[in-house]
Amino acid sequence: MPFWPKRIDAFGKNILIVFAGSSLVNICNLLYQLLVAHKLSGPEFAAFNSLLSLFLLLASPLVTLQLAITKFIARFHARQEKEKVILLLSGLFKKAAVACGLTILIFLWLGPRLAAVLKVSSAGAVFLVGLMVASAYFSAVMSGGLQGLEVFGWFSAAAVSSSAIKLVLTFLLVSLGYSICGALAAHFLSGVAGLAIIYFPLRLFIRLKAPRAEVNYKEMLFFLFPVAAANFAFTALVSSDMILVKLFFSPDEAGIYSLAQMLGKIFLFLPGAVSMALFPRASAMTAQNQNTRAILRRSLLYTFLFCAFAVAAYNLFPGPALGLLTGKSPEASIALGRIFSVSMSLYALVYVLLAYFLSLSDMRFVWYLVVAALLQCAGIILYHPSLFAVQALICLNSLLLFISGAYLAFRGKR
Repeated sequence: MPFWPKRIDAFGKNILIVFAGSSLVNICNLLYQLLVAHKLSGPEFAAFNSLLSLFLLLASPLVTLQLAITKFIARFHARQEKEKVILLLSGLFKKAAVACGLTILIFLWLGPRLAAVLKVSSAGAVFLVGLMVASAYFSAVMSGGLQGLEVFGWFSAAAVSSSAIKLVLTFLLVSLGYSICGALAAHFLSGVAGLAIIYFPLRLFIRLKAPRAEVNYKEMLFFLFPVAAANFAFTALVSSDMILVKLFFSPDEAGIYSLAQMLGKIFLFLPGAVSMALFPRASAMTAQNQNTRAILRRSLLYTFLFCAFAVAAYNLFPGPALGLLTGKSPEASIALGRIFSVSMSLYALVYVLLAYFLSLSDMRFVWYLVVAALLQCAGIILYHPSLFAVQALICLNSLLLFISGAYLAFRGKR
């Protein structure tokens, strides 16, 4: 496979489809947040954010499950083992139904108590969070199936349609006076609509009466633990600095840093489509005993180009860019944003390497990630004379981690 294809192949098309879809989804989600912020009062918006954070916290382990499903479906699909795809998706779909029912019962019981703890006036709003978590089980199974089969057209169509429906329903329900419950109900109903769209291309693989045979869930469970550790370590690398800055610096300095961090997350997540397309493709190539280093080179190149464009755009127009994204553009945040653009771009490249190693079931890089997260946190705790020193340390750590991962991928022996 050439380093730079003469025309766009299936892998390149998948990246473009996912990038276009995720960009539209991010725009819709931003408009959703702005709409809710404008329609709800201050206390209502705070309650809404606390409930949305609760949902994200409870649903976060399912991201790991989705990644594992993607890997195993990609393997079976590459080997043309359709029956195993049917067995795995059908079995997990039934387990998701059981988990969904239990979650609903738990929230029916705990709803009023959680509402009191979170100081939310409506127990119904808490129950809607339970419905959102319950539907997330199906989303993890079905989205993992689509990614594993590399049906990214349907994947992006479902995500964009769901986000657009959420925006329209939120406007209607909140305008009708349903407040927090309206915003959360729109979130839940749009998710159900997205699942209905996803089900269409998967209907041949999900059967309520699947053939009776053994499914090796043990292998998937063993894969989940290092993936969970890797995701936690990577989250710590890109998020723990904000917690430590709030701990060691004044509220004003923490506010300056938080504005720059919001900008930095764009450099981190902008090339996410590359990792999403890389993971199932590298898993499938591994199952067919093909060399995967060429696809990794292309993925790193595409990620670098995405980030280089974003870094250049920000550094040419830093004030307007930060003001557009955050509504504020203090000089200190603008300067910090320049360093963030570098550190988060390096971590975007690190995430590509992580996705690559996990697709190969090669867990060596996970240990590097965990050690790097511990060293970064320890470094900030022990040495934090200024906000710029914190970012300089993160830049150095991200560079060393990328070099280590690249060496393992291209020079190291498995």
